[in-house]
Amino acid sequence: MDEVQRVGEVIEASTTDFVAQCYELYQSPPLGSLVKTTDLPVELYGIVYHATTTSLEPGRRPIARGKDEANEEEIYKSSPQLLQLLRSEFSALVVGYRENEKLYHYLPPK
Repeated sequence: MDEVQRVGEVIEASTTDFVAQCYELYQSPPLGSLVKTTDLPVELYGIVYHATTTSLEPGRRPIARGKDEANEEEIYKSSPQLLQLLRSEFSALVVGYRENEKLYHYLPPK
């Protein structure tokens, strides 16, 4: 059995999808990945369909800082605050859920 890897936390949810913020910048699961939540007693399963890296501050867009740097690693060395100013998130479309050890291939009742 594959080891479960936690990549983030659900920060928004609706009846059909959820958004999770990644623990590490740029570390969202690949598009099309199957992901699951671990909220008990129901586990939701979703397919990743969207990923973003944006500013932590609503309405404030990041600016390019790498003109004089050789690569992305150098950008973060010269501007280490960027790691605290950005966030990566992904959205997943709910395709099923598990409740009481039974797997359902449709939306949960709530």
